[in-house]
Amino acid sequence: MSLAVTSATVRTVLDSPDQTVDRADAIGYQRGEWVAQRIGWGVMTLIVLAAVLGLLGDTGPLARAAAESPDGSLRVEYTRIEHHHSPSILIVTVSPDVVTAGEVRLWIDADYVANLSIDTIIPEPEGVEVGPDRVVYGFTVSEHYAPFEIVFNHEQDGYWWNQGKIGIEGGGVVELRQVVLP
Repeated sequence: MSLAVTSATVRTVLDSPDQTVDRADAIGYQRGEWVAQRIGWGVMTLIVLAAVLGLLGDTGPLARAAAESPDGSLRVEYTRIEHHHSPSILIVTVSPDVVTAGEVRLWIDADYVANLSIDTIIPEPEGVEVGPDRVVYGFTVSEHYAPFEIVFNHEQDGYWWNQGKIGIEGGGVVELRQVVLP
């Protein structure tokens, strides 16, 4: 191996005298590698942090949300960020104040329902009416109950954004905004 030193650069001869590497270029390349490595570490740290906080799925402190109507007659607990065709639940709690003749009529925007595959509703509704802008579910409620709870087991059919309104006939309205990831 021979070494040639000039005032500007130091060159090292590799396998043959024709192939040389400028050490200044090699150090610049290495620094670029270090920068790319640090950026990769930062991105991976952000992904792990987002997952721990619940921004990538249904677990974590930021994953679940609750919205309540201004009059307090309706409360909806839901997952802010869902995955396409992954099971999820929507919990609707109805105040006793809006029960009319032992019945509660809960409506959901037709556009919101169109992006859902509802597997089960607990308790099962007595009737379902499909209109042009909403789907109305009728539930029979006993006289002696605490707040009435309805659970929708569903999967998201769409991608990216699903938003809509849920309300009680003669009661409050709640707006939902969800992100649906692949």
